[in-house]
Amino acid sequence: MRSTRFSHGARERVLFVTGSQAFWGAENSLLGLAAIFSGLGVEVGLLTSNRKLADAWEKSIGPSVETLVAPPSRVARNLPFMRRLRREDRGTRILIFDLYLSPLLILLRLLTIRQPRLYLDLHDSRLRNPKRIPFFLLAMLANNVVCVSEYISRQIPLGKAAVVWRGIEPRAQTPLPKRFCVGVVGQVTTTKRIREAIEEVAMVPGDVRLEIRGSAPDPEYLTMVASLGDRLLGERIVFTGLVRSSEVFDDLTLLLVMNDDEPSGRVVAEAQSAGVIVICPHGGGASEFVVHGVTGFKFDSRIPGDCARVIKQLIEADRLSEVRRDARRFADEHYSLELQGREYLRALAIESVVSEYLR
Repeated sequence: MRSTRFSHGARERVLFVTGSQAFWGAENSLLGLAAIFSGLGVEVGLLTSNRKLADAWEKSIGPSVETLVAPPSRVARNLPFMRRLRREDRGTRILIFDLYLSPLLILLRLLTIRQPRLYLDLHDSRLRNPKRIPFFLLAMLANNVVCVSEYISRQIPLGKAAVVWRGIEPRAQTPLPKRFCVGVVGQVTTTKRIREAIEEVAMVPGDVRLEIRGSAPDPEYLTMVASLGDRLLGERIVFTGLVRSSEVFDDLTLLLVMNDDEPSGRVVAEAQSAGVIVICPHGGGASEFVVHGVTGFKFDSRIPGDCARVIKQLIEADRLSEVRRDARRFADEHYSLELQGREYLRALAIESVVSEYLR
């Protein structure tokens, strides 16, 4: 990554704000954006109640982090952030990286004399979660909303939005495994449709292995899908639990995404960079990262057995090496941290940095 500093006067400042207590893809994306912004000459800061994220920021970005104590309630936790942000300099671009802090958009608009520049990073879907609708409505009060996919941008009512994919660090190419192995990566939850993944792989003839990699926050659901997997796949299914990020795609032939309501496709991008072929539904944000038949394959999630049909056709066509090559090329061209970082700065109306960088 190129590190560039500029001397064109006062530096632009972006303050990332999040009350999320998780540390998943969104938090990794936040750190990646902060690193590239900093490398492009933007001053960055973090305001958070997430101690793990704060520690990671200090290690990778620097000491420009402030940690708040916030209540667990999604509504009440807005108050300590509000008290702190009222003191923020007007020239700062406040980037809210947490959907449940979107009430800050109206609080800061109503309760501050100096109108701040407010932006919302939107990486959640509301289609299957009606409780999120009020938070999405508040997005209209932002100067701009930066969405992880077109799929999410279409869920904003009457709002303006920019779509910026998340940049990723390139991954080393994984060797093609000798045994055909389908992987599902992520939490073992109903949202990820693990049960449906097991049923689809069980329909594929031959010695096809299924590996489920990720944490299981719901023990009852894990027990149910484990029992189903044992009945339908026997020794051909393995639940590995959490694995190291550097090893998450090892020994996988395919990455299977079953959820047709995925906001984005970060795991798709990482799999393509590693040379692992992706199969995903036609719907959802993940589908935007896949060109069917070129950089991966799509199936109709509304039709039982369609995923199995696509996997079977891929095995019979013997196109694994070709698609792996094209997927890696696509990843190199579209997921660069610098490329997506510059697009993000444009969405934040920081054109001066981008223009000077491109000279």
